[in-house]
Amino acid sequence: MIIDFHTHVYPDAVAPKALAHMGGLAHCSFYTDGTVSGLTGSMADAKIDYSVVLPVVTNPIKAKSINDISILSTGKNGLIYFGGIHPDTENYREELDRLASAGIKGFKIHPQYQNTPIDDIRYLRILEYAAKLGLIVVTHAGVEAAYPDRNLSNPKMIRNVLRQVEGLTMVASHMGGVFCWDHVAENLLDTGVYLDASCVLGPLKRSNKQNEKFNLMRQESFISLVQQFGAERILFGSDTPWVSQKDSAETFINLPISEEKKACILYQNAKRLLGM
Repeated sequence: MIIDFHTHVYPDAVAPKALAHMGGLAHCSFYTDGTVSGLTGSMADAKIDYSVVLPVVTNPIKAKSINDISILSTGKNGLIYFGGIHPDTENYREELDRLASAGIKGFKIHPQYQNTPIDDIRYLRILEYAAKLGLIVVTHAGVEAAYPDRNLSNPKMIRNVLRQVEGLTMVASHMGGVFCWDHVAENLLDTGVYLDASCVLGPLKRSNKQNEKFNLMRQESFISLVQQFGAERILFGSDTPWVSQKDSAETFINLPISEEKKACILYQNAKRLLGM
C-alpha cells in the first residue's frame, strides 16, 4: 500500500489557469493537468492507493467554498480531502467546527502564499483551536519557489509555534523546510512534529531551464533525517502535480533503508494519523 500525504487538485474549469499562474510564479512545470481525473490517473500509474488532497486558501473569502468542495468530495476515488484556512478568516472557529463535524481530518496552511509568518497570532489562535478539535495541520515549511524572499515558515518559527500550542498534531511539509534542512533536526527533533517527504526526492522539472529535472534534497540528507526522527515520524508525499507521483514513489522505494521503515513511511504512519 502507498498513501501520498501531499497532493493538489483544482476544479476542472480553473485548473489550466491555476497551473499556468502558479507554475509561472515558481518557474515549475507540472506532471498532471491538475484535475481530479488527472490525479487519479497518476495514482493508477504510480500504484498509489490513496492521496491526501491539500487545498491552499489564498483569499479568506474563499475558505468556505473551498471547504465545501472538500466536504463533498472526500472519500471518493481514493482521495482524502483536507480543508483549508486563511489566517484572516474571521469565522475560523465556525469553519474548523464544520470540517471536524464532517469528518475531515485536518487542514492546510501556507504561510508563504498567505503572506503571514507561521508564528503570527492570527495563525496561533487557529492552531490552538485546531488542537482542541484534534485536527491535523499541514503547513508548508521552508522556502517557496514562487516567493523566495519570504522566510515565513522555517524550522525555528515552526518550533516557536509548537512551543506555544500544546497538543497540536502538525505535519511540516518538504522534510521540515525547503532549503532549511540543515536546521530541521536542531529545531524540530524534540517537538513531535511529523515531516512529509513531498517535493524533496523529486525530480522537479523547471520550466525556465528547458525542462531541466533536478532533485531538491540529497539522498544522504534525507536518510539522515529519517534516522534522526525515526521512520514513525515521516510521511510519504509527492506534491503532485508539481512532482511526478511515479518518480517520487520509485525513488523512495529504491532508497537503501529497511523494508520496515519503508512500510512506516509509505502507509503505516498515514493510516494511523488518518484513523484508517
